Order: sequence, then C-alpha cells, then structure tokens
Amino acid sequence: AGLARRGGSMGGGAGKPSFEIHVSKLLLLMRAQEAAPFADALETARADVAASLAIGVADSYSRAYTEMVQLGLLTELEEAFAFRGLSANAAEARNLLAEWQSRLELLSASTEARALTLHVRASALRVLGWAQDEGAAWVVLAGLYCDSKRFPAATTSLLRAQDLGLTVFVESAKVMWARGEQEDALSFLEKEAAFVEARAIEQAEELSTGALSEVSARTGAGESGRRGGNGGSAGDGPEKKRAETLLLMAQWMEATNKLYKRTIQRYTQVTKTYQKWEEGSFYLGQYYDRLLREFKKQFVLAAERKKRRRKGGSSAGATMATSADIQHPDFLTYLQQVLKYYGRSLLYGAEHIFQSLPRILTLWLDFGMDVHAAGPSGSPRSKGGKGSAARDGTPAETLKQCNKFMLQLLSRMYEHQWLVAFSQVISRIAHPVKSVYEVLEQIILHVMRAFPQQVLWRLVAVAKLNGVRRERALDLLKKAEQFGGEMKRLIAEFRDVTNAFLEVCNISLPKTKFEITVSKSLPRL
Repeated sequence: AGLARRGGSMGGGAGKPSFEIHVSKLLLLMRAQEAAPFADALETARADVAASLAIGVADSYSRAYTEMVQLGLLTELEEAFAFRGLSANAAEARNLLAEWQSRLELLSASTEARALTLHVRASALRVLGWAQDEGAAWVVLAGLYCDSKRFPAATTSLLRAQDLGLTVFVESAKVMWARGEQEDALSFLEKEAAFVEARAIEQAEELSTGALSEVSARTGAGESGRRGGNGGSAGDGPEKKRAETLLLMAQWMEATNKLYKRTIQRYTQVTKTYQKWEEGSFYLGQYYDRLLREFKKQFVLAAERKKRRRKGGSSAGATMATSADIQHPDFLTYLQQVLKYYGRSLLYGAEHIFQSLPRILTLWLDFGMDVHAAGPSGSPRSKGGKGSAARDGTPAETLKQCNKFMLQLLSRMYEHQWLVAFSQVISRIAHPVKSVYEVLEQIILHVMRAFPQQVLWRLVAVAKLNGVRRERALDLLKKAEQFGGEMKRLIAEFRDVTNAFLEVCNISLPKTKFEITVSKSLPRL
C-alpha cells in the first residue's frame, strides 16, 4: 500500500487517478469480461505510470523503482485477463503462476513492494476464481508481515486464506511464536496438528480411491511442473507436509528446553513419517550431537571439580575424564546416533553436507584416538586372549561398529561427496589405530579411482613429508598404481610436477641478482 500511495499522483497531474484506482477499475472490467474497455483502461494506466516514471528515472533508479513495480503489476493484470472466461489448460495456469513467482523473487526485499504485488495478485486470482492460489498468496503475504513484525496484518491475511479453505494452523503458530508466545505456539501447533491428522483419517475412510487421486493430482500439480514432471514423487505428498509440521514441533520443543526424551521421540517421528528426507535425519543427528557435546562438557566439569578438591592433584584429570566418558553407555549411544542420522541425511541430499560430513569424520576419528589413549581396557591395541575380547557396549566394540558404518557409508555415497572433506581425510592419514586407518585407506583409494587428479594433488604432497605420513602416502600411491590404465603414468607426472615445484621454492638467488632464466636455473622445467 505504501508504494501505491507514493505513486498516487502519477506524474503530478491534479485530476489523474491514483494507481489503486486504476487497479480497481481494471479488476472490475476483468470481472465483467469487457475486453475493449479493459484494454483502454490498461493503456491509460500505463501512460499515467510512464509519465511519473519519466520524472523519477532522471533522478535515480531507486526513485523510479515504484513505477517499475507498478508497470509489472499492470502486465500481470493483462496476463490474468487472458485467462478470464476461458477453460485454460492447467499446465498453462501453472506456468503463469510460476512466472509470477519468479518475478516476486526478483523484487527487492522491501516489504512495501512485495506486499503491493501480493495484494494485487490475490485480487486478480479472486476474479479468476482460483481460490487455492489466492489463498496461497495470502499465506505468503502473512509470512511477509510476520517477518516485519506486523502481526495484526499477518493474522488478517491468514484469516482470509482460511476463509478460502486453506489449512493455516502452522502459519498461525509461527505468528504466535514470532510474537514471543512460544509455549502457546507449541501447544496450539500440537493440538491443531492432532486434530487435522484425525480429520484427515476420517475423510480418507469416506472418500473413494478415485477422489483421493483427484485431490492428490490437484495439490501436487504446481511442484511437479517445477520438478520436471515427477508428479508421483513422494516429496509432493502429504507425508512430507506432516513431516515438516512435526519437524517444526521438534525444533520448538528443543528451543523451549522440553524433556530430551520427548524431543527425541518427536524428531524420530519425523524420520519415520518421511524417511527419504535430508532435513529430518540431519536435525535429529544435530540434536543428538548437542546431547553429546553437553555430555562431554559435564564430564570435563566434573573432572575439574574433583581435581580442585583433591590436594596435590596431578595433571591426569583430563585423561581420566576422557577415559571415563567414552566408556559411559550414554556417550556411546549418542555417538552412534549422531553418525547414523548425519550419515542418513547424506544419502538424501547435500544441503547440509558441509556440516554433516566433516562432523562425522571428526567424531569417528577422534573417538578412535580416545579409545587408543584409553589403553588396553578399551582399545583395539589390546592383544587377543582370555577376557580381552570386546564386549557389546564397550568402546572397542563401538569403534568396530563405527568402522563398519563408515564402510557402509562409503558404499552408498557418491564419490564426489567425499571431496567436500577430503583434506580432513588426508590430514588424519597417520591415525594410530590400525582398524581406523584401514577404513581411511579404503576411502582414499575409492575416491582416487573416480577423481585421481583431485586426490593426487593432496597425496603426493604428503609423500614428501617425514615419518608415518610419508610411509602411508607412499604405500597408498603404490596400491593406486595397481589400478592399471593411466593411473601409473598420472602418478609419475604428479611426482615430477611436485619435484619441480620444490625446486622453484628452494632455488637460491645471489644477492646481486634479482632475475633468473628458467632454461638455465630450472632446466627440468
């Protein structure tokens, strides 16, 4: 409305109507299906806006932005009029709405510009009789008002969408949450979700299979067009809608510090409702990760308190704490759950890969180091013998399960996904636990088969170091040469290039000479 009022004079003429009046007149003519008067009114509106635009554009782009938005809205009214009174193809209607959505995303972040656009679209969609799409516009407008803290306007928009038959309890709860009513918002969301779920079950029992198919086709038409025609994909079905609502509940329960068991149950319900969804698995893994961090923090604090109370205490407190916490059943459970759900999220998307994959590697490799440091009681270093076999629930047995999990993840993930954290993999090549290194070795060789150049850049450099890193890098290069094909030649070339770079770095120049000739000083190049 602010943009409309700002451009109300339309060029400064005393008798010229405002932009709102032009839009109102065009909507009335659209409803009456009067083509010729509509075209004349549209031409007049454009001329008035263009007159104002000519004044603003001479000053700056930002001053003319109001009129540019208004011209875009007049074009959308013209496009909407073409659908009035016609039995338009559903695909054409979806294409029109998709184009409108693209334009909305290109608008500036100004609340006024977007609000005006959505108001005009909602009015045009009402004239067209597209109730569901009009309701969707009101829902988007409500979110816009909620973000700008205009809560009465957001509530009004949601009521309009509700009158059109849309279910808006999630958006209503978001408004309550944004107002600072967290407990009320969570309680309202849980009650409404339970009611809607029960009602959906009742309707499903009454409706025939054909009716259900028709409803599904109508609700999924928009997304299927944008996903390349996968109209039957589960991502557009009610399962994902329910999972999104349950995920919001779980996140709010976490934010309001509800009992962790209830929160875990809610997060788990998300993953069961819609299994092949990255978000659900990722956020459940993230919650377990939070519990793991808090658990370790409490153990460290307890060890420090004991150390302060103990007279003449030694510096072994941190080691004792590490040895104790990795043997605690809760720690082992949290660790395995974090790996499990972070790993599952990687199988269904890559939006959170920069968080989940490095964290998986860190937890797994650090846990191996902790087991190694704990000594024979929990380390795979312990010799075989009577009573030394790893029992279920011990750190050593948990490490075996973690190694097995990483191998399963390696077989199910794409090779290119590992490149995200491959520097981390290479940096831990000197891991002291043999079973952990064997898995690392398989990861490196597996990725090297698919992306030899990316891996060799890192591995050949490590082969120039000293100690265990050099030995293991050379061993990996030797095994990679057995792949056959061009691998052996490629490794040789990378070694030559690395040696040449080292020569460049180590070249010595006389103090009186500041220029070198490559052919003389670096003949190998």
